[in-house]
Formats: sequence, structure tokens, C-alpha cells
Amino acid sequence: MVSASKFSVKKNLELERQLEVLNKYAIKTFQAKDGDTIDCIDINKQPALDHPLLKNHKVQVSPSLNGDSLTRLFTYWFGENKTQCYNTRCPGFVSTHRKVGPDYPLRPTSTYGGQQYTLTLFIYQDPKTGNWWFGVSNWRIVIGYWPKELLPKLSNGANHVAWGGIAIADKQGNSPPMGSGHLPNSDCMRSCFFKSIKFQNNIRSKKFLTPNDDATIHYVDKSGCYGIMDTKDCGHKEFHYCFTFGGPGGKCG
Repeated sequence: MVSASKFSVKKNLELERQLEVLNKYAIKTFQAKDGDTIDCIDINKQPALDHPLLKNHKVQVSPSLNGDSLTRLFTYWFGENKTQCYNTRCPGFVSTHRKVGPDYPLRPTSTYGGQQYTLTLFIYQDPKTGNWWFGVSNWRIVIGYWPKELLPKLSNGANHVAWGGIAIADKQGNSPPMGSGHLPNSDCMRSCFFKSIKFQNNIRSKKFLTPNDDATIHYVDKSGCYGIMDTKDCGHKEFHYCFTFGGPGGKCG
């Protein structure tokens, strides 16, 4: 899935409202090596728990937003009544890791035609609590979770799963580059890619499945700016199911 969205005043106002929720008293403040200023607050008073559905929620233990050009890990959820949020900028996603949050800067990053770096991400539903957990397998960490109350239609799992990218245009209608900034081809050294894609059909099963060709749908809503190429394994058998995507952006209409 590759998509681009137009900027709207309504979205801007919603983002400002979300930022107001962040007015929390910091227990401790320090500056990270990458220049980020980190405010530490009580884990039980984090903005995620301001959501009305999470009034009595107890934090569990795991079984252009940042004003810079750093490549960052980020989360986004879209619930009922058009509620939506990036990272922890409004009530919703609950952070559980002490050092790595959902807006963590990623270093080093891949270079076009050069060294490539990958993350092995996972999202799964805890069969006991119904909450949806997010983490990075190759870092061996769990970053946090989306409480089940936010996603009532996913209480029994999901019917569809999507991988890809989304770009949001600015006020002038200019969409940013996605991935490597070039339209995709079969060369994963020059295209953004997802590899080793797997899913589970049952939350109580430990068996991971690879998508079948006849069960996948390719979607691009701004083909003049972005694209997707299903290369099966991106030229590397060890990648298993893989596809490339991205594009230069621009005036996408």
C-alpha cells in the first residue's frame, strides 16, 4: 500500500490539540546524544492514559512531528469516530520501554546504491488482554502497546494486514519523497523495501505464514509520484516475500 494525503486545516488543528495534551510536569529532563530533549514523567501519568476510555487502565509489562530531518521510528493509530494519533502526542499508545520510544531516531540509515539497514518490526495481539503490542525483534525489545479499548473492531484480530508507506502533502500540495526518493525497481539497493513478510492466522498459534500471491492486493493512489513493485523476493531468496516501493513525491494532485 502506497498513499499520499493532502494537508488540511482540520488536521492541523487536531495536531495542535494533541500537542496541548503533552503539558505534563517532568520529573527529570536530559539531552540525548542526537540533540533531543527528553522529559521524564511518571509512567502512570503519561499522555496516553488521558484518553477517556483508559481512565482506569493499568500499565502492563510486556509478555515532521519532531522538528528535524532525522529518520525516526513512529507509530500511528486510526480508531472509530475518526480518532487518530502519531506516537504519544495524544492519549492512546502506551510506552513501556525506558529508553526507546515510538519517535526514536534511527541511525545509521540506508544509502542509495550503498549499505542497507533493516528493522524487524512486529505487531501482535496478546490473547489474554486483547491489547496490541509493538516492538523491534532484532533489538529484542517491546516498545509499548495500543490498549484494546481504542480498537474495539480488532478485539478478535484483523481481517486485513497492510505494509507500505504514506506521505502527507504540505499546504502548497507538495508531497515529500518516500523511501529512497526514487520510483521502485527490482534492486533493493536502490529502493525502499519490506522483506520476510509474515503473519499469523490465529493469535493463539505460533505458526507464521507467508502471503500467497493470489491473496495480496497492490494499491497506489498517486502513481505519478509513487509506485510499488512486487518482486517476490527482491532478488534474494533469503528475503522470502518481499516488495519495493516509494517515489520522488512532488505535485501529486
